[in-house]
Amino acid sequence: MRKRISTAGIATVICILGSITAVLSARAVSDTLASGQRPGELPGQRILLPNQWYLDPVGGQRPLGYFPMNMKLSPDGRYLVVLHCGTGDHELIVFETARTRLMSRTVLPNSYYGLVFSSDGSKLYISGGESEVIHVYKFADGYLHAPETIRIAPERERKVPGGMDVSPDGKLLAATENWGNAINIVDLKSHEVIARVPFENEARPYDCKFSRDGGKLHASLWGKAAVAVIDVLAPDATTPEMIPTGDHPNELALTADGTRLFVANANSNTISVIDTAAGRVLETLNT
Repeated sequence: MRKRISTAGIATVICILGSITAVLSARAVSDTLASGQRPGELPGQRILLPNQWYLDPVGGQRPLGYFPMNMKLSPDGRYLVVLHCGTGDHELIVFETARTRLMSRTVLPNSYYGLVFSSDGSKLYISGGESEVIHVYKFADGYLHAPETIRIAPERERKVPGGMDVSPDGKLLAATENWGNAINIVDLKSHEVIARVPFENEARPYDCKFSRDGGKLHASLWGKAAVAVIDVLAPDATTPEMIPTGDHPNELALTADGTRLFVANANSNTISVIDTAAGRVLETLNT
């Protein structure tokens, strides 16, 4: 005859295991401090954790600011730009890739995730976050100068531009509205918003990528577990196609030939691989 384990018995076992784990964790911290080594960075770029485990990062390490959120290589591959959007300074840090040398730091009044170079690498576009603008800087030799802004909405409206992309011909900029639940298409010659594609409430557009011919725009909808496909030639006249993905799709990456779109799904820890011609998910990769 089988004996049944009561709920109270299971709870007792869980409490005992939790107590043992807490004691062992506290002992590990105590042993670490008694050995004279405190948790933190060690010589050789090793990092000691409070539980006496070590992290051994591969490759060289370079210090950054608080909460790095996005980074982009310049089109010529010579520079890496890192955007920071934390509680400290919102800033851009530029490194020379050949020697990983720090080139410049530029503080921004406000920013949020969106970061993209112009097609020729001469300009850099950065989301202005709750300022409801896109910052525009000229970029040369690792330095930013001649700042301008493109206004997306009045500051009181809280649209919060996020992920952005520039069309292959360099004429258009697409920018998501993370709080406004829409996509903006901007004419880069006039700096005017020429089209706005709205979505349902809580769709939360996160990132976007133009197709290689510039005719379509793919946008990840964080709140809808889908990627929207927008007709760039008639953004207001057509209903975007929806491709289901994993939960909370965010960053997008398009292959060089434009045939595959990789979608990172934050809440399911997966990557959806989309056939852009067929408009469907080919496979889902676990991470």
